[in-house]
Amino acid sequence: MVLPVYNEDGILRSNVQRLKSLIEKLSVGYEILICDDHSSDGTQREALSLSKEDSRIAYLRFDRRIGKGGTIKNAVKVASGEALMLMDADVPVSHQDLRRILRHVRNGAKLAIAVRRSRPTASVVRIVLSMGYNALVRLLFRTGIRDHQCGLKVLAMDFARGVLPKVRCDGFLFDTELIVHAKRMKVLVENVRVDWMENRPRGTSKIIPFRAMLTLAVDLVILRIAQMMGKELLMYKKVETGGFADYKLNKPHEATGLMVDVKNQRLLEAFRKIYLILAIGKER
Repeated sequence: MVLPVYNEDGILRSNVQRLKSLIEKLSVGYEILICDDHSSDGTQREALSLSKEDSRIAYLRFDRRIGKGGTIKNAVKVASGEALMLMDADVPVSHQDLRRILRHVRNGAKLAIAVRRSRPTASVVRIVLSMGYNALVRLLFRTGIRDHQCGLKVLAMDFARGVLPKVRCDGFLFDTELIVHAKRMKVLVENVRVDWMENRPRGTSKIIPFRAMLTLAVDLVILRIAQMMGKELLMYKKVETGGFADYKLNKPHEATGLMVDVKNQRLLEAFRKIYLILAIGKER
């Protein structure tokens, strides 16, 4: 289980305890890798405490921000087991849903994707924007997937180690690009409908819906062009070299990310300007 976090000290302990309770109902072996993308609040203190209390919890702290995707791609280097589960920090599903999504991977699927059939705590704006985004992805990439951004996915471990190095975007687009690669590789991908109950207090989300959707739309266009003209055409999100420590073993690990040469620099810069204007209203 990989739990990417950033500044989650307010909910981390209660949600890790909830996650443990859910998994223990499944009667399976597990480990929880808390992947801290260089938090600046009390996340490190809470995560260290949790890892000391339970040998099945390891805390990986990166020495600089490398994005959700970057933390996941580096966590898989030290993960063990037959499956890799990716879960949002607020653990918004039931153990019944976890059991069903795991069953698909055990039965041969290489990637099982949670599809949110109900989101009672989500705002209408978020739901509408999510529907529009998913429709755009299906139009551009013909994935046939209903919910690309859901924060619960399970990957067979052999598939995870093969596909994650191919995913180059480490921000909002990480989940979508992962699915696009899985479809191109023609592996078995299953959709699993789940009830989605965000356990995060209203107003505490770090994501601004309209801004996120605009940046995602630009990223999608770039990804589509790169796919059409060759995957080495450009690199729009470079993963910086970082480092993390497994506080369970007190053993440092190198987290190099994926360094890809940037080609067609002028095209990249043009897209970057559009991206920044949409994302923050000005260039920087």
